[in-house]
Amino acid sequence: MEQSGTNKKFSMDALNEDINNAIEFYKLYNRIIELWPVSESDNFKKDDEGSRLIEKFRVRDVKERSFDKFSSTDDIEREINNVKDATSDLANKIGDIIDDNESELPESITEALNIIYNQAERFSKSYKSRSEKLITSLNNDDIELTTHCDSFIELIIKTVGDFVDETVSAIYRGMKMSHNAIYEIILCEVNTFLQRVGIYTYDLHINEKINYDYCTDSNDGTDKDTEDCNLDDVIIDIKQLPYLLADTIVVSKGKVSTWRFKR
Repeated sequence: MEQSGTNKKFSMDALNEDINNAIEFYKLYNRIIELWPVSESDNFKKDDEGSRLIEKFRVRDVKERSFDKFSSTDDIEREINNVKDATSDLANKIGDIIDDNESELPESITEALNIIYNQAERFSKSYKSRSEKLITSLNNDDIELTTHCDSFIELIIKTVGDFVDETVSAIYRGMKMSHNAIYEIILCEVNTFLQRVGIYTYDLHINEKINYDYCTDSNDGTDKDTEDCNLDDVIIDIKQLPYLLADTIVVSKGKVSTWRFKR
């Protein structure tokens, strides 16, 4: 009974943290929309520039992942701490990039970049909080090593997935709307971090059928109706690539616009 109570408290703490993070995400997302409104004409024109832009977000699969080599709880704890350091370094690097360029940036871009920095900071704190609980559980000899490995993977999926959902879309929108090179500098840091923790992107291409295992409709009004049944569910624009931890582990689904067959 005591153990059950502990699990319930842990779950409620995690749930409350998720709710608070979701509230903060929508506040920040709405502010980004205010900073970079999209016109009706932007929604429905073919965006070749956007197709080229999405290529900058591709992260190569390094094929080697730390959790494939875990042989003890010490290995897991070491990697937990390595990732914790990497999340902190990422937030610091983004902060430094903004500080070094702030004097030359328009106020609207500075505000948008500070939102991205705040997202990185919240990601680092969330990972640290959750990882400390996982490290505590590593001392429980009744839990098998494979279970600890699964818990580490779940930690990566949850925290990195939330970060990607928030931050990648903000960077993409900034690069698309402002054309300021500072976004690409920040994106390089994010891509390097993702590759460091074993996250990579799944290849998507315009004019191929959507794969709902890896993608979701962006639901932003950019789908197009068609009377050609062969075009149904064919991708016409890519807003975000899918991010994977392994072939069957989706960390964050891709976001696309497609043709819709008018039945």
